[in-house]
Parts: sequence; structure tokens; C-alpha cells
Amino acid sequence: RFSAYVERTIALPDDVDPDRITTGVVVEQDGTVRHVPTRIRVVDGKYYAVINSLTNSTYTVVWHPVAFTDMTGHWAKAEADDMGSRMILGGTGDGRFLPDREISRAEFAAIVVRALGLGRDQEAGNFPDVRESDWYAGAIGTAREYGLMIGHDDGTFRPEESITREQ
Repeated sequence: RFSAYVERTIALPDDVDPDRITTGVVVEQDGTVRHVPTRIRVVDGKYYAVINSLTNSTYTVVWHPVAFTDMTGHWAKAEADDMGSRMILGGTGDGRFLPDREISRAEFAAIVVRALGLGRDQEAGNFPDVRESDWYAGAIGTAREYGLMIGHDDGTFRPEESITREQ
């Protein structure tokens, strides 16, 4: 684990279409994958995936296109689909995103942790209102560990509360 992002470069084979790479991923020990910040770079006509990560890991690039069905005509369609394709946003199920609904503090923690390519802690960050079994516990623990989000003055996190612009 590093204190700053380390850049890794993967040369794409000549027969791979660089437009069909949506993100780089870390392959975890259990076979699951998670997004890591990735961009495609061209150097002397050759394409490379440039991956940034805070850990030593096994990496690969994937094609994971997502198009949320309820985003047609919405001003944020391209951005939402891009973040879905990068495995940052999962939507609300059934291929939908529900772009105009509020986001909970737990959902925001999960989005930020995924966007930054951070592995999830197994602990809930020592908040009395976040159980280890909650789907968001690891994201909240990681967000707290990295100083991205904090709890309220009373020591709670209030994961189901809608996040405000100020927060």
C-alpha cells in the first residue's frame, strides 16, 4: 500500500480496439474486480492503458459498456454511462439510474471509494449506526480511513440520510 498513486502502463496489443477499453481493474485474490483510475494514452502510434493505484496488485483492462435505460435525453447521460462502464456507478437495478433522486451518505461514500479505486476495508469505521453486515460498511470505513468523509458531531454516520451539498 502506497501513500500516493503509482502509475502503471499496460501496452495494448495491436489487435485491440482502444475504444473498447472502459477501465482498468484490480483482480482481487478472490477473483472479484474493482475499478482503478485509468486512461488510454497514445505514444508513437501505440496505445497504452495507464492505470493509477495505491497498491501492488494484478491488473487488467476490461470492456464493460453500460447504458442506463432511463438516461435518454438527460444532460448527464454520457457521464453516468461512463461511470457505470468504469464500475463506479451501479445504478438502482434493472438498468436504471434514476438521475433526479437524492443520494444517501452511504451511496456517496461507495461512489467516492470506487471512483478513487480504493480497496474496501472490512470494518465500518467505528460508527454505532453502521453494522459490519451493511452493504456500505466497507466503503464507509475506507472513506473514513482516507479522510474523505467523517461522521456527525454525535459520533454517528447516518448512512441513510441524504447527503447535502455542504457535506
